[in-house]
Formats: sequence, structure tokens, C-alpha cells
Amino acid sequence: MRVVWTVALCVALGEAGFAVPHYKYTPMAQPGANTGLYSVGDSTYLCATNIGTSDVKQLWVTPERTYDFVKDFSLSVGSQAGVGSKDFLWLGTHLHNGVYSDAGYIYKGQYGDPRTTRSLHAMSGFGDGFLGGRTGTAGSLVYATVYDLHTGVFQDYAFGPKNWVPCGNRNGAFLVSSGDEILTVFGSPETYLVTTSGYQYLGRGMGEDINDHNVALTVTLGGLFKFEPGKAIVRLGGDGQWASSQISNSGIVISAVNINGVVYERLFEADGTEHNFYDLIEGVPSNLTVQAVNLDHDTDEIYCTFKNSSTNLYEIGNLSPVPEPATLLALGGGLAAILRRRRKLAG
Repeated sequence: MRVVWTVALCVALGEAGFAVPHYKYTPMAQPGANTGLYSVGDSTYLCATNIGTSDVKQLWVTPERTYDFVKDFSLSVGSQAGVGSKDFLWLGTHLHNGVYSDAGYIYKGQYGDPRTTRSLHAMSGFGDGFLGGRTGTAGSLVYATVYDLHTGVFQDYAFGPKNWVPCGNRNGAFLVSSGDEILTVFGSPETYLVTTSGYQYLGRGMGEDINDHNVALTVTLGGLFKFEPGKAIVRLGGDGQWASSQISNSGIVISAVNINGVVYERLFEADGTEHNFYDLIEGVPSNLTVQAVNLDHDTDEIYCTFKNSSTNLYEIGNLSPVPEPATLLALGGGLAAILRRRRKLAG
């Protein structure tokens, strides 16, 4: 009977087709007043509450509990931090017990600092325990460096004078960007995909994100580009300053582009179809304005920081993909076919 279910369901979906995606707003429980998100992953998120006051709190919210950076880890961290996995946070510039560091991590509730053995400026975290960033000083060769917290091993990469690791995925693959300057498209950067089997040149551009299928995003002054293994590089977006680009495991891409001083938020479907992000969202109260977006790589849900014009405070909310009516009807038709099949078998 399982075979009948699978076939009927696949036929129903195949006949339905898919329309323009839409996302429905759902309010979230606020962990504090004036809250903003800055990283999401594995059903967890990082946020700051009491923004703009002397009582700012940085929190890691998980399904099991909420961690306070100060109370639980003796940490003071800026925006240079993010979710690597449900057990792993990466930390860039921060203070731990009042001591300055450029790299650190929290793994299963415990703080660690790789700089006790070697210098590292962390810029990303990925998998279940990899820190990515750079080592070296101004005026010298700057290496792209990956640190494995489980083995304590550092790996260095250099494809040009200045190199860094902007992002990686769960499988341990990561991007290395290399150019005349760090973290800017004006330094003529080039990007490489590094995996356990070697590396591949992705062309000119600065690395932005990579999903678990090694599909990567890069940006140049000439646009936003998508690299998919075994396929030609695709130019998703045109001229402008693209930034904050994110790609989910299903291929959904969200990015912001600055054109003549005006910022536009764009969403691209897996086939490259481009949309104005704000045309796709529904149910958002009129007093809320999107300030920042974080795409969940696994679920395609979008977690947002909103500004509430009624209170002049920030708050967080969720935008969930809405199944299209045609898809729902097709699913219903598939289930009906299964039931008819059952009746025939019973007869």
C-alpha cells in the first residue's frame, strides 16, 4: 500500500504545478522588549533584547531553553556571531570574562577559544564545529583559515594576497574568497569552493552563502550569481550592490540590492524567477515594517525583525511558506485516488 500512496501523491503533485510562492505572517513569542534577530538555524536563533538601552541582552533561544550570553557564558558579543548548528555557535570579536578575543565558540553549552593555540579572526561557523575566518596581519599575506574544534587542527588556504572564509555548510564544504582587500567587492575578489575532494574556482565575486548541496552565491558590482555543481554559473540579479544573500537547501534565495541609494529586498525561486519580496508576504499588520530577514536553510521559513510604528520598538516574527490552492487540491485528489484504490482492493 505504501507504493500506491507514493505513486498517487507524486502524480497529483506533478499535475498540479506550482504558482508564485507566498509567505504568511505569524507572530512569535518575544523573549524581551525591543527584540531583533541576527542569526537563525536548526530551530534555534540568536537575538538581542532591549536594543538601544544600557540593558541590552543577547540571547540564544533553543527549543529546550534560552541562554543569556552574560549569565550563562560570561560573554559580551557584537553582531559577529551566528548559529552553526543546534549545539554550536561561532563567535567573532567578543569579550569573555572581560578578556578580548577575535574568535570563540559555544559547543554544547561550553565556551571555547581556539586562540589559546593560534591567532584567528573568526568570520563564520558551519557544520558541527568548524570556525572559518582569516589569519595574518595588515601588510602581509592573509590566509583563509578553518579551525576544527573537535581535532584542534587549523587549515590555511591562499589563492591571492588577502583570503578569508565567509561561509560553509553542514557537510564541511566552504567558500574561500580572495582579493586585494578583505570583505569588499572593490578588491576584485575571486571565490573558490573547497570540499574534501579539492577545490573549484567559481569565478570573480565575493562569497555570500552556500547550502548543503554545495550551491553557492557570490556577488560582484555586476550582479548576484549562483553556482550549482555540474551546471553553468547563473546570474540571478543585475547591477547594483548586492548583500546579505542567503540560499536554502531547496534553492530559495533572498538578497538585498542597493540601487542608487535605495535598497530592494528580492526573492528568487529555485529556477531563478525573481520577485519583489514584499509582494509575496501576507498578513503582516500595517504597523509593522520589515527591518531584517533571516532564511531558515531547512524549512524555507523567513524570520524577520520588524519595526512597530505604534510603539517605535523592534519585534520578531515568522513568515511561513503557504501551500498554493492548486497544490492542496492535487493533494486532495491524490488522497481520493488512494481511497478509491483501497476500496477496489477491499472489493
